[in-house]
Amino acid sequence: MPISETEVKRILAEFRSRKSKTILLFERSTLTEEDLAKFRWIQEQLAALPQMKGLRLPAPSDVTPPKSVTTFKIRFGERPNYPRHNRKRLKE
Repeated sequence: MPISETEVKRILAEFRSRKSKTILLFERSTLTEEDLAKFRWIQEQLAALPQMKGLRLPAPSDVTPPKSVTTFKIRFGERPNYPRHNRKRLKE
């Protein structure tokens, strides 16, 4: 399902507790050639599955697979600290 990186950040920020030290983080990555070959092989196997099982489903259309695939990995991690660069300096 296509979704923008900004929308993922918005969704995660909306449900994130301000007091929690552990949060959900996401990493954006592009599949390597080896991973992309595995991805295409899995798609071919899934497309051939109905015919192997004897199901009477229409054959999948000849869709050209994407040249690159971007994935988002979601994991738990420590909340990042982004200090403000323009904050007031404390008087000593």
